[in-house]
Amino acid sequence: MKYMSAREFLNHDELGKIQILRLIAAGAIRIKEEEDMPKVNVIETRVKEILEYYPETRENDNLLYVKYIKEYHYVDFTENVFINYEEYGLPSFKSVERARRKIQNEEGTYKASEKVEEERREAEKNYIENYAR
Repeated sequence: MKYMSAREFLNHDELGKIQILRLIAAGAIRIKEEEDMPKVNVIETRVKEILEYYPETRENDNLLYVKYIKEYHYVDFTENVFINYEEYGLPSFKSVERARRKIQNEEGTYKASEKVEEERREAEKNYIENYAR
């Protein structure tokens, strides 16, 4: 089995990425963690890849988290995995959600549909009105 860093993967063009993803699916290549890369950057890089290749995850954090676990940690998602994520060496749900928010809100990429964006703005407004002091 061949190992490839996330940076190496990201340096390929779209066609190259698709070919690599097929090799990953076949088990011929694995993406290795980069030791010099802070964990948050690894999570953001991976979340960005999922948002790019699975547009349905842009609107559903639960689906995003399940895809993240299956794609990068090769763990079947169960209730036990979710509750005891640290035992499996997984990032928390909140870390993945925060990475998605950063990518969508700060970078302005891989946005959800306008309907979902409006619902999120409304929920934020309600939160501020009801809980902000």
